[in-house]
Amino acid sequence: MKEELLLFADYNVILVNWSKGSKAVYHQAVANIRVVGAQIAHLVNTMISFRMNASDFHIIGHSLGSHTAGYAGERVAGLGRISGLDPAGPLFENTDTRVCLDSSDAMFVDVIHTNGKPLILLGFGTLQPLGHFDFYPNLGRAMPGCIQDEILHLIEEDIPAGLTESVTCSHSRATAYYIESINSKCPYTAYPCDNEEDFKSGKCKTCATHRCVRMGFHAKPRDGRNQKYYLITSDEKQYCQFQYETVIILSGSPTFTGRGHILVNVTGTLGYSPSTKVSPKSRTFRNNQTITFTLSSPSDIGEILSVSLHFDVGRLDSVLGKLLQRSSPRIYINRVVIYRTESNQNVTFCAGDQPIEDHQSVTLDRQYGVADEVCY
Repeated sequence: MKEELLLFADYNVILVNWSKGSKAVYHQAVANIRVVGAQIAHLVNTMISFRMNASDFHIIGHSLGSHTAGYAGERVAGLGRISGLDPAGPLFENTDTRVCLDSSDAMFVDVIHTNGKPLILLGFGTLQPLGHFDFYPNLGRAMPGCIQDEILHLIEEDIPAGLTESVTCSHSRATAYYIESINSKCPYTAYPCDNEEDFKSGKCKTCATHRCVRMGFHAKPRDGRNQKYYLITSDEKQYCQFQYETVIILSGSPTFTGRGHILVNVTGTLGYSPSTKVSPKSRTFRNNQTITFTLSSPSDIGEILSVSLHFDVGRLDSVLGKLLQRSSPRIYINRVVIYRTESNQNVTFCAGDQPIEDHQSVTLDRQYGVADEVCY
């Protein structure tokens, strides 16, 4: 993180080494952070006495370090910012604000939650909102690319042998996101949403009526109430993804049923997105059905020009269809709507109830697309 910060700007970066205090048993380490926080506050206040501004200081802490930053912040009047990276949950959840990191500890407190599972399931963080902005990438419980590694480790290794990187993968991922956010061209756009159910149902996936913000180093404070933010990341570097909220409306007639996969690819002025399945598993598609999903791309594809759809029945369903002498399945597309989060661009592509048979594709160009209108 230090290297990325210095690459971005000419900062003074101070690293706090409290390794001897952090390696104690957990209860003792929790007690030790009060002393560490007081020492950090003493250093900051001393520097302020030499005519430095409290608002220019930014303390970044991971796990117990998040609450350490809180202890420091409550002793520094007007501290500029604290970034809490998956603040520790055990012994801090549902405690008094004097015990844990909270929004009163600095002028701006932003928090990234990545490991909010119950402790019995190796959740070392918390889902409890603690800052002005609380970010929940992938709902904040366990991160993609980590879950399998954590389960395999528990099967293959002795738990008391220590908390290795594989076990704490989700807990550490908050730090990886933050480091990547410093110099990445990808903005880590996050949607304001009051709860995860609304986010999962798609109610919050727009920046038009709700104001989206950036997660990570480039998060900026905003007037108003404290807010939760949600977003999706990749399972590997680059974790940040450009997001394209996609809605496929299947035709009302003729009546049809087709089981398989729909793959979607979007082309823009700067490139194209990876081909993405609308669902991980094969599913049944019927007339009058609306399918919503998030299409992600590691790079910005620019202004949206076209969208391509491919229908694939799948090997097993194809074999069964032939054995039962069924006709080749097909689906009918009425329209496709693509919402580009970063630019707040919304484009509707009319398909005119075009059929797509097994192993066939259709491309809808921008010349047939109109913004925010109904296709007939």
